[in-house]
Amino acid sequence: MNEGLRESLGVFDYKNGMIQADSLIKGNMKLIRYYPIYSGAPSHLELYDLEADIAESIDISGNPKHAGLIAEMTEELISIGPCPKDQEEFSIYMDAHDLGFNTTCRFFSKKPHRCSKFLEGELFCNSICGRHDKVCFPEKYVNKGGSWRRRR
Repeated sequence: MNEGLRESLGVFDYKNGMIQADSLIKGNMKLIRYYPIYSGAPSHLELYDLEADIAESIDISGNPKHAGLIAEMTEELISIGPCPKDQEEFSIYMDAHDLGFNTTCRFFSKKPHRCSKFLEGELFCNSICGRHDKVCFPEKYVNKGGSWRRRR
């Protein structure tokens, strides 16, 4: 593999602030996950072998031999997408002092204002600091007259 070349490419399709579909191309394989309107859970997925089917006309996701590949590609899609899973433990570094400490997402949940001070909150604690709250947790919102409002 050539150094510097990406191994995969993720694409995220939004409409009215909600995710409609996402996809990942890795090697010659392409995984597409479609979402129903106003839902945070994929409704179905498709897998294509772009080397054999550039037109994406033969969905091979139903073939059991691709189950492991689908799981692997789905995990990668989640990790690079707007809704990554929270990490168990990570390090935070203070800029000028080059000091650091290990922490968990409880560091942010106890005081959410810390999210704006530490990039690590956005990167590692999506459930607390994630800026894509409406996309990642649509059950917290309701669409009234074309605008999204947080449920009470």
